[in-house]
Amino acid sequence: MSVGAIIGIIIGAVILLIFFFSFFPVGLAISAGASGVHVGLFQLVGMRIRKVNPHRIVEPLIKATKAGLDLNLNKMEAHYLAGG
Repeated sequence: MSVGAIIGIIIGAVILLIFFFSFFPVGLAISAGASGVHVGLFQLVGMRIRKVNPHRIVEPLIKATKAGLDLNLNKMEAHYLAGG
């Protein structure tokens, strides 16, 4: 393999990682899991596709769960999409 091919592969891998971490909010999923809120990566991606900011849903859900409230992620997202 030539040096140019190796550099091209490295640049491609870096671009792929940047795209992955910008589209999949991995840090948010980890903090939700550590707080006891069950949120999957595909649910977070679905929020991005529906043009919902996952931070605006998951962070209040974490606070509500820590306060002892039993809330559902889908209901929170539906409430957000309804303009609430």
